[in-house]
Amino acid sequence: MMFAITGGKGGTGKSTIATNLAVLLAEEYKTVLLDADVEEPNDFILLNTRLLDEKPVETIYPEIISEKCTYCMKCSSICPENAIVIVKGRRPIVFDRICSGCGLCFYECPEEGAMIKRRRIIGHTYVSTPMRNLTLVTGKLVEGEERAYPVILSAKDRAISEYKSTNARFLIVDTSAGTSNSVAASLKGCEFAIAVTEPTPLGAHDLDLILTLLERLSIRRYVIVNRSGIGPEDDINKIAREHDAEIIGKIPYSEKVIESYVNGVPFTVMYKDSKESKTMIKIAELIMEGSL
Repeated sequence: MMFAITGGKGGTGKSTIATNLAVLLAEEYKTVLLDADVEEPNDFILLNTRLLDEKPVETIYPEIISEKCTYCMKCSSICPENAIVIVKGRRPIVFDRICSGCGLCFYECPEEGAMIKRRRIIGHTYVSTPMRNLTLVTGKLVEGEERAYPVILSAKDRAISEYKSTNARFLIVDTSAGTSNSVAASLKGCEFAIAVTEPTPLGAHDLDLILTLLERLSIRRYVIVNRSGIGPEDDINKIAREHDAEIIGKIPYSEKVIESYVNGVPFTVMYKDSKESKTMIKIAELIMEGSL
Protein backbone atom coordinates (compact mmCIF):
# COMPACT_ATOMS: atom_id res chain seq x y z
CA MET A 1 0.00 0.00 0.00
CA MET A 2 1.41 3.38 -1.03
CA PHE A 3 0.01 6.54 0.51
CA ALA A 4 1.18 10.11 1.05
CA ILE A 5 1.56 12.62 3.84
CA THR A 6 1.22 16.03 2.24
CA GLY A 7 0.19 19.61 2.90
CA GLY A 8 -0.24 22.85 1.04
CA LYS A 9 1.61 24.90 3.64
CA GLY A 10 5.15 24.40 4.87
CA GLY A 11 5.82 24.17 8.59
CA THR A 12 2.59 22.45 9.59
CA GLY A 13 4.39 19.39 10.98
CA LYS A 14 3.99 17.19 7.92
CA SER A 15 7.33 15.45 8.35
CA THR A 16 6.74 15.04 12.09
CA ILE A 17 3.48 13.22 11.33
CA ALA A 18 5.11 11.15 8.56
CA THR A 19 8.03 9.95 10.67
CA ASN A 20 5.89 9.12 13.71
CA LEU A 21 3.42 7.22 11.55
CA ALA A 22 6.27 5.34 9.86
CA VAL A 23 7.68 4.28 13.24
CA LEU A 24 4.28 3.00 14.42
CA LEU A 25 3.62 1.02 11.24
CA ALA A 26 7.15 -0.42 11.32
CA GLU A 27 6.45 -1.89 14.76
CA GLU A 28 4.10 -4.33 13.02
CA TYR A 29 5.07 -4.42 9.34
CA LYS A 30 7.96 -3.70 7.03
CA THR A 31 7.63 -0.08 5.98
CA VAL A 32 9.40 2.24 3.55
CA LEU A 33 9.36 6.01 4.10
CA LEU A 34 10.24 8.28 1.17
CA ASP A 35 11.31 11.83 1.96
CA ALA A 36 10.40 13.52 -1.33
CA ASP A 37 10.94 17.05 0.00
CA VAL A 38 14.23 17.11 -1.90
CA GLU A 39 15.00 20.79 -1.31
CA GLU A 40 14.76 20.46 2.46
CA PRO A 41 14.78 16.78 3.46
CA ASN A 42 14.68 16.37 7.23
CA ASP A 43 13.08 12.99 7.94
CA PHE A 44 16.55 11.55 8.61
CA ILE A 45 17.08 14.20 11.32
CA LEU A 46 13.71 13.50 12.92
CA LEU A 47 14.55 9.78 12.94
CA ASN A 48 18.06 10.43 14.27
CA THR A 49 19.79 8.57 11.46
CA ARG A 50 22.35 9.33 8.75
CA LEU A 51 22.13 9.58 4.98
CA LEU A 52 23.75 6.40 3.64
CA ASP A 53 24.26 4.55 0.35
CA GLU A 54 24.51 7.68 -1.80
CA LYS A 55 23.66 7.51 -5.50
CA PRO A 56 23.91 10.50 -7.86
CA VAL A 57 21.04 11.87 -9.93
CA GLU A 58 22.19 13.26 -13.26
CA THR A 59 20.70 15.41 -15.95
CA ILE A 60 21.85 16.01 -19.53
CA TYR A 61 22.59 19.23 -21.37
CA PRO A 62 24.05 20.00 -24.80
CA GLU A 63 27.50 21.30 -25.64
CA ILE A 64 27.42 22.90 -29.09
CA ILE A 65 30.50 22.51 -31.29
CA SER A 66 30.62 25.89 -33.02
CA GLU A 67 32.84 24.61 -35.86
CA LYS A 68 30.12 22.16 -36.90
CA CYS A 69 27.11 24.35 -36.09
CA THR A 70 25.34 25.79 -39.17
CA TYR A 71 23.40 28.33 -37.05
CA CYS A 72 20.10 26.97 -38.30
CA MET A 73 18.55 27.99 -34.95
CA LYS A 74 16.46 24.81 -34.74
CA CYS A 75 17.77 23.84 -31.32
CA SER A 76 17.17 27.27 -29.79
CA SER A 77 13.70 27.46 -31.36
CA ILE A 78 12.55 24.13 -29.93
CA CYS A 79 14.07 24.60 -26.46
CA PRO A 80 11.11 25.04 -24.04
CA GLU A 81 13.34 26.72 -21.46
CA ASN A 82 15.13 29.14 -23.83
CA ALA A 83 18.39 27.73 -22.55
CA ILE A 84 20.16 27.97 -25.94
CA VAL A 85 21.15 31.30 -27.44
CA ILE A 86 22.54 31.38 -30.98
CA VAL A 87 23.64 34.53 -32.78
CA LYS A 88 25.29 34.14 -36.16
CA GLY A 89 28.94 34.94 -36.08
CA ARG A 90 29.19 34.32 -32.36
CA ARG A 91 29.83 31.22 -30.32
CA PRO A 92 26.53 29.48 -29.31
CA ILE A 93 25.71 29.76 -25.61
CA VAL A 94 24.05 27.04 -23.51
CA PHE A 95 22.75 27.90 -20.04
CA ASP A 96 23.15 24.45 -18.53
CA ARG A 97 21.45 25.34 -15.23
CA ILE A 98 18.35 26.53 -17.07
CA CYS A 99 18.29 23.42 -19.30
CA SER A 100 15.67 20.91 -18.14
CA GLY A 101 17.42 17.96 -19.78
CA CYS A 102 14.47 17.16 -22.04
CA GLY A 103 16.81 16.29 -24.95
CA LEU A 104 14.68 17.83 -27.72
CA CYS A 105 17.62 19.77 -29.09
CA PHE A 106 19.55 16.56 -29.80
CA TYR A 107 16.69 15.22 -31.92
CA GLU A 108 16.15 18.52 -33.72
CA CYS A 109 19.79 19.23 -34.66
CA PRO A 110 20.33 18.25 -38.34
CA GLU A 111 24.13 18.32 -38.23
CA GLU A 112 25.92 15.21 -37.05
CA GLY A 113 28.49 15.98 -34.40
CA ALA A 114 27.33 19.54 -33.80
CA MET A 115 26.06 18.64 -30.35
CA ILE A 116 27.69 16.63 -27.58
CA LYS A 117 25.65 15.25 -24.72
CA ARG A 118 27.08 16.33 -21.38
CA ARG A 119 25.98 15.25 -17.90
CA ARG A 120 26.04 16.88 -14.50
CA ILE A 121 24.92 15.84 -11.04
CA ILE A 122 21.86 17.72 -9.74
CA GLY A 123 21.09 15.65 -6.66
CA HIS A 124 21.48 12.39 -4.77
CA THR A 125 19.35 9.63 -3.30
CA TYR A 126 20.07 7.75 -0.09
CA VAL A 127 18.86 4.63 1.71
CA SER A 128 19.05 4.34 5.50
CA THR A 129 17.64 1.98 8.11
CA PRO A 130 16.61 3.98 11.20
CA MET A 131 15.10 0.94 12.94
CA ARG A 132 14.10 -2.65 12.34
CA ASN A 133 11.45 -2.95 9.62
CA LEU A 134 11.84 0.70 8.57
CA THR A 135 13.71 1.80 5.45
CA LEU A 136 14.15 5.50 4.78
CA VAL A 137 14.74 6.68 1.20
CA THR A 138 15.79 10.31 0.86
CA GLY A 139 16.12 12.55 -2.17
CA LYS A 140 18.33 15.62 -1.90
CA LEU A 141 18.81 18.39 -4.45
CA VAL A 142 22.30 19.87 -4.86
CA GLU A 143 22.39 23.38 -3.43
CA GLY A 144 21.83 26.01 -6.12
CA GLU A 145 20.04 23.62 -8.46
CA GLU A 146 16.47 24.41 -9.52
CA ARG A 147 15.29 21.14 -11.08
CA ALA A 148 13.74 19.19 -8.23
CA TYR A 149 11.53 17.06 -10.48
CA PRO A 150 14.18 14.57 -11.73
CA VAL A 151 15.51 14.07 -8.18
CA ILE A 152 12.00 13.34 -6.89
CA LEU A 153 11.42 10.80 -9.67
CA SER A 154 14.75 9.09 -8.95
CA ALA A 155 14.08 8.97 -5.22
CA LYS A 156 10.58 7.61 -5.80
CA ASP A 157 11.87 4.92 -8.16
CA ARG A 158 14.41 3.89 -5.54
CA ALA A 159 11.74 3.84 -2.83
CA ILE A 160 9.47 1.65 -4.95
CA SER A 161 12.41 -0.67 -5.61
CA GLU A 162 13.06 -0.96 -1.84
CA TYR A 163 9.35 -1.46 -1.24
CA LYS A 164 9.27 -4.39 -3.65
CA SER A 165 12.63 -5.95 -2.76
CA THR A 166 11.94 -5.93 0.99
CA ASN A 167 8.36 -7.11 0.50
CA ALA A 168 7.21 -4.17 2.62
CA ARG A 169 3.54 -3.65 3.34
CA PHE A 170 3.60 0.15 3.39
CA LEU A 171 5.27 2.86 1.34
CA ILE A 172 4.76 6.31 2.84
CA VAL A 173 5.52 9.31 0.60
CA ASP A 174 6.36 12.46 2.55
CA THR A 175 5.88 15.12 -0.13
CA SER A 176 7.18 18.65 -0.22
CA ALA A 177 4.80 21.46 0.68
CA GLY A 178 2.69 23.15 -1.99
CA THR A 179 0.83 22.03 -5.09
CA SER A 180 3.55 22.11 -7.76
CA ASN A 181 4.17 19.48 -10.43
CA SER A 182 6.82 18.03 -8.11
CA VAL A 183 4.16 17.39 -5.47
CA ALA A 184 1.84 15.90 -8.11
CA ALA A 185 4.67 13.56 -9.19
CA SER A 186 5.16 12.45 -5.58
CA LEU A 187 1.44 11.78 -5.20
CA LYS A 188 1.06 9.75 -8.39
CA GLY A 189 0.15 6.15 -7.66
CA CYS A 190 -0.87 6.75 -4.03
CA GLU A 191 -4.07 5.06 -2.83
CA PHE A 192 -4.85 7.92 -0.49
CA ALA A 193 -3.24 11.02 0.99
CA ILE A 194 -3.35 12.64 4.41
CA ALA A 195 -3.12 16.43 4.33
CA VAL A 196 -1.56 17.95 7.44
CA THR A 197 -2.75 21.43 8.32
CA GLU A 198 -3.01 23.84 11.25
CA PRO A 199 -5.88 26.07 12.46
CA THR A 200 -4.60 29.36 11.04
CA PRO A 201 -5.79 31.46 8.07
CA LEU A 202 -2.76 30.35 6.02
CA GLY A 203 -3.29 26.74 7.05
CA ALA A 204 -6.92 26.86 5.90
CA HIS A 205 -6.07 28.58 2.61
CA ASP A 206 -3.37 26.08 1.69
CA LEU A 207 -5.45 23.11 2.85
CA ASP A 208 -8.03 24.13 0.27
CA LEU A 209 -5.31 24.14 -2.42
CA ILE A 210 -3.89 20.71 -1.62
CA LEU A 211 -7.32 19.09 -1.27
CA THR A 212 -8.28 20.57 -4.65
CA LEU A 213 -5.18 18.98 -6.17
CA LEU A 214 -5.95 15.61 -4.59
CA GLU A 215 -9.50 15.85 -5.88
CA ARG A 216 -8.27 16.50 -9.42
CA LEU A 217 -5.88 13.55 -9.14
CA SER A 218 -8.76 11.34 -7.94
CA ILE A 219 -6.89 10.44 -4.74
CA ARG A 220 -8.83 9.71 -1.54
CA ARG A 221 -8.10 12.43 0.97
CA TYR A 222 -8.02 12.79 4.72
CA VAL A 223 -6.95 15.55 7.08
CA ILE A 224 -4.91 15.75 10.27
CA VAL A 225 -5.10 19.02 12.19
CA ASN A 226 -1.75 19.65 13.87
CA ARG A 227 -1.36 22.19 16.69
CA SER A 228 -5.08 21.88 17.30
CA GLY A 229 -6.35 24.49 19.74
CA ILE A 230 -4.12 27.41 18.72
CA GLY A 231 -6.98 29.00 16.77
CA PRO A 232 -10.55 28.59 15.51
CA GLU A 233 -11.07 25.46 13.40
CA ASP A 234 -14.35 26.36 11.70
CA ASP A 235 -12.66 27.14 8.37
CA ILE A 236 -10.67 23.88 8.49
CA ASN A 237 -13.82 21.87 9.16
CA LYS A 238 -15.71 23.65 6.37
CA ILE A 239 -12.96 23.14 3.78
CA ALA A 240 -12.63 19.46 4.71
CA ARG A 241 -16.38 18.95 4.24
CA GLU A 242 -16.37 20.76 0.89
CA HIS A 243 -13.69 18.39 -0.40
CA ASP A 244 -15.19 15.25 1.14
CA ALA A 245 -12.09 14.84 3.30
CA GLU A 246 -12.58 13.28 6.71
CA ILE A 247 -10.60 14.74 9.61
CA ILE A 248 -9.06 11.60 11.10
CA GLY A 249 -7.06 13.17 13.90
CA LYS A 250 -6.21 16.32 15.82
CA ILE A 251 -2.81 16.74 17.47
CA PRO A 252 -2.84 19.44 20.16
CA TYR A 253 -0.12 22.06 20.42
CA SER A 254 2.24 20.35 22.83
CA GLU A 255 5.59 20.86 24.51
CA LYS A 256 6.06 17.09 24.34
CA VAL A 257 6.02 17.20 20.52
CA ILE A 258 8.45 20.14 20.52
CA GLU A 259 10.80 18.39 22.96
CA SER A 260 10.82 15.19 20.92
CA TYR A 261 11.45 17.25 17.76
CA VAL A 262 14.45 18.96 19.37
CA ASN A 263 15.87 15.63 20.57
CA GLY A 264 15.41 13.89 17.23
CA VAL A 265 13.18 11.20 18.75
CA PRO A 266 9.60 10.60 17.50
CA PHE A 267 7.08 11.62 20.14
CA THR A 268 5.37 8.22 19.78
CA VAL A 269 8.62 6.74 21.12
CA MET A 270 9.58 9.42 23.64
CA TYR A 271 6.08 9.86 25.08
CA LYS A 272 4.36 6.62 24.20
CA ASP A 273 1.41 7.07 26.57
CA SER A 274 0.73 10.72 25.77
CA LYS A 275 -2.50 12.01 24.25
CA GLU A 276 -0.58 12.95 21.11
CA SER A 277 0.80 9.42 20.72
CA LYS A 278 -2.58 7.81 21.29
CA THR A 279 -4.05 9.89 18.47
CA MET A 280 -1.28 8.74 16.12
CA ILE A 281 -1.72 5.13 17.23
CA LYS A 282 -5.43 5.29 16.29
CA ILE A 283 -4.53 6.63 12.85
CA ALA A 284 -1.92 3.89 12.37
CA GLU A 285 -4.52 1.30 13.35
CA LEU A 286 -6.95 2.67 10.76
CA ILE A 287 -4.25 2.31 8.10
CA MET A 288 -3.31 -1.22 9.17
CA GLU A 289 -6.97 -2.25 9.18
CA GLY A 290 -7.40 -0.88 5.66
CA SER A 291 -10.10 1.53 6.84
CA LEU A 292 -8.74 4.54 4.97
